[in-house]
Amino acid sequence: PGSQYSLAFDLILPSGRSLQIGTIHQYGENFAKNYDIQYSDVSGERKLVSQTTYGMSGRLVAAIVFMHGDDKGLVLPPYVAPIQFVIVPIPGENKNLDRYANLVKEQVTSLGYRVHLDNRGSYTPGFKYNDWEMRGVPFRIEVGSKETEGNFITLVPRNTGKRSKVQISNLQNSLASAVAALQEDLMRAAQERMNELTVQVSDIKNAKTSTGMIRLMWCGRKECADKIEQETELSCLGYPQDDNVEGKCVVCSLPAKPAYFSRTY
Repeated sequence: PGSQYSLAFDLILPSGRSLQIGTIHQYGENFAKNYDIQYSDVSGERKLVSQTTYGMSGRLVAAIVFMHGDDKGLVLPPYVAPIQFVIVPIPGENKNLDRYANLVKEQVTSLGYRVHLDNRGSYTPGFKYNDWEMRGVPFRIEVGSKETEGNFITLVPRNTGKRSKVQISNLQNSLASAVAALQEDLMRAAQERMNELTVQVSDIKNAKTSTGMIRLMWCGRKECADKIEQETELSCLGYPQDDNVEGKCVVCSLPAKPAYFSRTY
């Protein structure tokens, strides 16, 4: 209320419901008039300010959990993960394991990554694997006798669990490629999920039985939006940007544009 127009960022989640993660409200001079908020321009003339509010909310964190998580737990994109690489030593006969694990930590940290060395002695490597997978750390680095003697690490991405050997001499290029690949894989999977859950319908009847982000023709009139919401139990999210398709409203048959409706959180 009070804004001249609003822009919202709505994300369709795997559950089929949408979550609004950010908004922009342009108020113009509406509140400035009511509260007499003024400024002096370069010529000294008093003018009303133009106001806006915008931002991404804490719901963005919930969206990451919803969108990328799996049956094992969290799956955090590397760019936002508090810990990007966790190093898990595998005890053995090699006496240089601790030194090597710390060396790996120093080298990975020096490349600008957020790294944790799990040297908890009371837990097995297998327990640690499951623990860090549940927490969603993007990459696990395993170091044992083979790695110490061969001067390499075993790298395991959270999303695929496929092990690969990375030589210490090639850490910089290999880790940069791995991070970029994982980030891209998660983005692509999320986009595919959203595409699958975006449904075009031609009438209210089909909207009732559809799940996800429902795209239908709406004339922009409140009474038509109210009828759609009442009959489908969907909420009107508004018009998408840069969609110039024209058609007829599913309620009144007046000229209309595509709009999105969905069940929301």
